[in-house]
Amino acid sequence: MFNSAVLVVLYNSEIKSSSTLLSLREHGSLLKSVKLVIWNNGPNLLTNKDVSFLSELDVDIFINETICNESLAVIYNNFLNMVDAQRYIILDDDSKLNAAYINAASKIISQGLGVPEIISFGKIRGPILNGYVCTTSSEISNKDKLLAIGSGMVVGSDFKNELLLKYTNVFDERFYLYGVDTTFFYRVFESCLSSKIEVISGFEHSLSRLESESKSISSFRKLERTYDRGLRLRYYTPIWHTVYLVVKFSFSTVLKKIQKKDTSFYYFSLLKALVMGKHYRS
Repeated sequence: MFNSAVLVVLYNSEIKSSSTLLSLREHGSLLKSVKLVIWNNGPNLLTNKDVSFLSELDVDIFINETICNESLAVIYNNFLNMVDAQRYIILDDDSKLNAAYINAASKIISQGLGVPEIISFGKIRGPILNGYVCTTSSEISNKDKLLAIGSGMVVGSDFKNELLLKYTNVFDERFYLYGVDTTFFYRVFESCLSSKIEVISGFEHSLSRLESESKSISSFRKLERTYDRGLRLRYYTPIWHTVYLVVKFSFSTVLKKIQKKDTSFYYFSLLKALVMGKHYRS
């Protein structure tokens, strides 16, 4: 068994251009007995698989490639199943890790879940505890609802196994990009495991909602958010609340069309996700 398993998901990035891997090289000596899984999720095969710049670290490296832009839920679940480790650290490819985060992550016990502070543009943006930003000093009970992004999360092996007592997989594979993190924390709450969450020191994240993007990227994210919302209404929302929200959204959509304003979601795609119960890429 490894002390820690670390997943770095690359997308449209090379190994040596990943700020996550570069910062891991700088601070990774704080981790001992590590299985590092570098997962290239496309859209192209890696042109260079040289990992010699990580040779001074106590890591065993495995590289996997799925250039079809695989579901993050599928990638996360495969990662949790393929390595025997005390804790599992999930990372994207463009984070700037620091010593405080790595040190805190390495101390998460197998029964626990570590969730880092989300820092963007120098300001703490999350995690969100009962609707408010929380920090490392926050105390969490099983009555509390916490939401956070997946990057930087540390899942203890016993914590993982407790979720598997209730669910087929730790992450809900009906979701592809948006909703993977949110539904994970829904499951944590429903399994009465919130009290085992520890908020740890974080690092700088890139949050898409705070950055300007091209029209095509914005449309893609809007479609993903739409299916995320529709599927959460189908699988994680009481039927009476779902009906209320659909009626409310219907009136809101008509009003915005009259006012020639943009909507937050694609109306018919949301209804399709709700009725069909599956992602458009399934």
